[in-house]
Amino acid sequence: MNLAIRQGQARYNRCVENNWTPYGQGDLKGHQRGRLGELIFPGWFDGSEPDPDWSWEADIARGKKDFIDKHGRRWGIRTTPYTSRGLFLKPDDRDGLYVLIVVYAAPRCYVAGWITKSEAQENHQLQPMHCDKSKMCWSVPQSALHPFLPR
Repeated sequence: MNLAIRQGQARYNRCVENNWTPYGQGDLKGHQRGRLGELIFPGWFDGSEPDPDWSWEADIARGKKDFIDKHGRRWGIRTTPYTSRGLFLKPDDRDGLYVLIVVYAAPRCYVAGWITKSEAQENHQLQPMHCDKSKMCWSVPQSALHPFLPR
């Protein structure tokens, strides 16, 4: 948890240093929650260790917050503090696998499920939302996500 707090703070500071708009930089708790999800998912999914040498530059170089599993599949990790909120997808997100982790009382959380961007688009599971003043994004309801099989 402390690692997520420190690295989330570093990510937030970098956004502020780059003068990103409030919509682009998010809030501190959001960065910390996101980093917590990125740290726990690899171990939960396939026993992988999180990147011990995390840095902003490494984050961007590997495809932002993607996790690459042992089979070479890229997972976009999204988090939310709300048990009723869906998985957010943006127009410029690559097609691929996305997982939603609900961090309802950090470090308590659960993995809500997964979906591909193309599947969400094909099955009309996208609910339009404003993700910033200039762009629309979509929310995929948790009920449309594929559950992970029990381990």
